[in-house]
Parts: sequence; C-alpha cells; structure tokens
Amino acid sequence: MLRQRLLTVAVVLPLLLAALFLLPNVAWALLACVPIALGASEWARLAAYRKTGQRLFVTVIVAACLLFVVGISRVELATMANALVS
Repeated sequence: MLRQRLLTVAVVLPLLLAALFLLPNVAWALLACVPIALGASEWARLAAYRKTGQRLFVTVIVAACLLFVVGISRVELATMANALVS
C-alpha cells in the first residue's frame, strides 16, 4: 500500500508542479475546478444525496460558480491591465 502511494506521488507531483508553474492563470484555475467539482460530488454523497441526479446537480452548480468566478477574475484582470496601460 505504501509503495502504491509513493508511486502515485512520484507521478502526480511533477505533473502538478509543472501545471502550477507553466500554465497561465486562467488555465490553472480551470484545471483546479476539476478536483473541486469532484470534491463537491463526494460531499453530496456524504450529505446523503443518494440519487445520481441530486449529486450531479450539486456538482454542476459548484462547477458553474467556479467557472463564473474565473470569468469574473479574467474580466477584472483585463480591466486592470487596460487601466494601467491608459
């Protein structure tokens, strides 16, 4: 079991660090939405949402909120950049 966990860390950690340092901010934010949405699905299961539709609803709402925040952040960054240039 420990060997499997160490192997997983050896594979995932370099990928995570490469994504963190090499991806643009928006791409990193979108990539971060995936495990957060999966966590929302897991939370919905733990919160006794037994039907697949209920868990899917919670997951979609969380993902939509995250994407909305990423979109707002991108618009704000563009606005700030334009203000600095002017």
